[in-house]
Amino acid sequence: MTPEERFTKIENFLLTVAEHQADHDERFRQIGNFLATVAAHQADHDERFRQIEDWTIRHEKGFEEFQDSVNLALDRLAEAHQRTEEAQRITEEKLDALIDTVDRIIRRDGPDA
Repeated sequence: MTPEERFTKIENFLLTVAEHQADHDERFRQIGNFLATVAAHQADHDERFRQIEDWTIRHEKGFEEFQDSVNLALDRLAEAHQRTEEAQRITEEKLDALIDTVDRIIRRDGPDA
């Protein structure tokens, strides 16, 4: 192989290496851009999550107060229901006593009296 052929071969090899290096550089640039985009999205998600956490912390007491008021209302409703059942039981007892009294009067005096 002549020195010129050798030189041409080396030159072609170096051009191929340079093309590969340029291709690799482009791929690394694309990866870098992709990673920058991912980092930006992650930062956005982190900020949104922080906002949700802040909102939850600010409103947690309100939720607890609301739950307490619902529980109190349910307790009062249960108490009212118990009072209603007791009143209904008493009314039924009085109605039964009245029916018994009317029944005794009718039997004592008779239906034709």
